[in-house]
Amino acid sequence: MPYNDLREFINRLKKTGDLIEINEEVDWNLEAGAIMRRAYEKWQPAQLFNKIKGYKKGFRLLGGPLATFRRLAIGMGMDPETSYTDMLNEFDKRSVNPGNLCCDRDDRPIFIRPVSADLACG
Repeated sequence: MPYNDLREFINRLKKTGDLIEINEEVDWNLEAGAIMRRAYEKWQPAQLFNKIKGYKKGFRLLGGPLATFRRLAIGMGMDPETSYTDMLNEFDKRSVNPGNLCCDRDDRPIFIRPVSADLACG
């Protein structure tokens, strides 16, 4: 695992310029979500809300930490400029049971799940 806790990941996002801290008080009900959505639409950095209305000091909210391929690569402990294909290959390598597709009766892939004695596809 590339990070021991969320704080390490947040610090990495700060170092790479992929995080903005918002120190103004925001309401968790709709306001924070609206800010997160707008930031996502504009491809803005992840948002760390430091003051949440109705919560004690120290309670924070992190929005969009993995909302871009760049931040996903950072989350995986990879270079932020890693290509999409290289990220997929790395994800496949790290997967417990890569490439295991379960199919419906028409042999169309419907989802990925781990195979066990109880769940094995026909």
